Amino acid sequence: KYAKEKGVKLSIGPDAHRTEGLLDVVYGLHIARKGWQEKEDILNCLSADELRAFARRRR
Repeated sequence: KYAKEKGVKLSIGPDAHRTEGLLDVVYGLHIARKGWQEKEDILNCLSADELRAFARRRR
């Protein structure tokens, strides 16, 4: 919630060591939702164009 209040963007990764573990990203999404994060707060959820625009603004 603090990250949301400060405008911090998050990236969620499953820390997978095998391809089957990639689906574990859903657990990270659940935790992000508990912290009031929305789609626009998660870098993984941005389109390629949105991600490029975000990167340009951060330079």
